[in-house]
Amino acid sequence: MSEMVERVARALAKTHYSSAPDVFSNEIDGMVDRMWDVFVNGARAAIKAMREPTRPMYTLFDSECGDDPMVARGVAIDTWTRMIDTSLA
Repeated sequence: MSEMVERVARALAKTHYSSAPDVFSNEIDGMVDRMWDVFVNGARAAIKAMREPTRPMYTLFDSECGDDPMVARGVAIDTWTRMIDTSLA
């Protein structure tokens, strides 16, 4: 499992346990350490949902491109999707 999947799973677990009425704030970190793996499927789904750039991201790619916007945009999108794919590997 990748470091990014674990990181996102831990963040989901912390959010979940922080909002649980029966968990005290001093217990949250321990709960996350014990239970983060329950959130792995949700973490993978969240990361996978980010694989396709959004329209504002495309606009950012276009505005940040240099001399050849189509090449730069293609490189940026390719890099983005490869980064997401690596996170899921």
